[in-house]
Amino acid sequence: RKESSAASDVYKRQTRIVTLPTPSAGMEFRFIYGGVNITQANFVLNSSATTVHFHGTVTHVDSNADSVSVSADGTDDDVFTAVTFTGIDITCIGNSATEWFVSGQVVGATAPTFA
Repeated sequence: RKESSAASDVYKRQTRIVTLPTPSAGMEFRFIYGGVNITQANFVLNSSATTVHFHGTVTHVDSNADSVSVSADGTDDDVFTAVTFTGIDITCIGNSATEWFVSGQVVGATAPTFA
């Protein structure tokens, strides 16, 4: 496993668009935010190319209804978006040059999406 990692906090008042590099096995990134409810900004996580996909599940802990999980199947999902949230903890681990394993949770009123 390659020793490569980084952590980032999502600033609360601006949309953050993060583009991950081309993954390699074991490369790891973690994105964390907790605090004030975010209603004016999004967190968008892009893969490095439309041929690099996310594979995994993020749990949406819903602050006003039922909690759900959103999943990426590793075949066509290259963008993750969270809106209206109070907390994020997302980990991406490279599996190959074309796939990121993703897991974590988003706390808030709106379920995140993979596309």
